[in-house]
Amino acid sequence: MQSKTRIPFKVDSPISRHRASTRRGFTLVEMIAVLSTLLLLGIAATTMLANVADIGLQHRRAMEERSAVLRFAETFRDDVGGSIDVVLLDDAWLLRVVQPNEVVEYGWNRSSRELTRVARLRNDRGEAETISSTDLFPLTDRTDPRVEIEDSRVRVVLREPGRDGAWIVEANR
Repeated sequence: MQSKTRIPFKVDSPISRHRASTRRGFTLVEMIAVLSTLLLLGIAATTMLANVADIGLQHRRAMEERSAVLRFAETFRDDVGGSIDVVLLDDAWLLRVVQPNEVVEYGWNRSSRELTRVARLRNDRGEAETISSTDLFPLTDRTDPRVEIEDSRVRVVLREPGRDGAWIVEANR
């Protein structure tokens, strides 16, 4: 059997010193490439996080509006269902629902973008006096409510310009 003889490698040779001195760290180009990649990844992650937060905010606002409209629909149907008379006052968006024991007024506050409900107890003469309850139904900034009264049916349409659908709340007297 033949054995291979190895030539010993000298540690102090000029070639080994050159290799050892050039490979101790990263070059400037490598550092710039890594930092640029990390910067791009950070920008992409920040943009994605901002988009996710915006989507979450839009969803929360939509759920709050839906909740407010559903509360309004239930309260409105109860009020109109037990009413004697329903009158739309033309000077402002004010709907008056007259019931045997109270008068309920629904109004649209343009500045705060809220539907308001104020119930007042009626006195012996049938006039509204003491406030018995109030309620607010916050809607989106661009909501444009309309009221339609037909014989025994009252309809409130809550529409946003530029939006395909609308909330329609109907109640029968």
